[in-house]
Amino acid sequence: MVDMNIDVGEFFKNLFSKKKESKEGTPIASSEKIKSKTPLLIGGAVGVILIVFLIYFLIFRPKLIEQKEQLAKKENYQKELVQLQSDLKKQQKRLDTINKQFSGKVKLFHTDSEVEGLYETLSTLALEYKLTVSKLERGKETPVYKTTNNSENNNQKNENKQIDYYKILVTYQVTGNYLRYMNFKESIANMDKIVHFEKEEIKVIPKKKGIVVADGVLSVIRLP
Repeated sequence: MVDMNIDVGEFFKNLFSKKKESKEGTPIASSEKIKSKTPLLIGGAVGVILIVFLIYFLIFRPKLIEQKEQLAKKENYQKELVQLQSDLKKQQKRLDTINKQFSGKVKLFHTDSEVEGLYETLSTLALEYKLTVSKLERGKETPVYKTTNNSENNNQKNENKQIDYYKILVTYQVTGNYLRYMNFKESIANMDKIVHFEKEEIKVIPKKKGIVVADGVLSVIRLP
């Protein structure tokens, strides 16, 4: 049984005060829940940032540094390669110059025995081409002195100058077929040693078809 003696005003007052308390209590509870989760959210965010930094510094950064070092090494290798190619070209030019100088000296006569060997070579070639050698004489050696840019040294007497090489003349007379004589000359020009034709006179023998008499002077150079 409801107590009818309860004050109606008091009843409604109590009812509305409970509703108000319930309404005001809801935001307070949700606010407390958010506050309780804030440290977790901050900790999670810090953890994610730490993980990102760790991945960068432990995985990506070493790879970037390695790639940078490899690129630097590659550039250095390319520079060294260019320098080596340049040095190789210079050395090749130097080698070519030395070879030219060496081959030029090798083609010269170095001793009297080599000059004497020229006579034997000429006689052998004449027999090969069926030519007759009627004269083969060696002339005097003429010294050729070194020249310098200094005019005073060039005006000195020859006795005080340094000999560069000796020039030797060889006089010959050969008789035989004209074409074979041309082959004889070509063989002399293709010798390992340098031989110059200083003078030549060819006379045709009228009564003998194709037969000539060749008088000439060869010169060779002998080193001191």
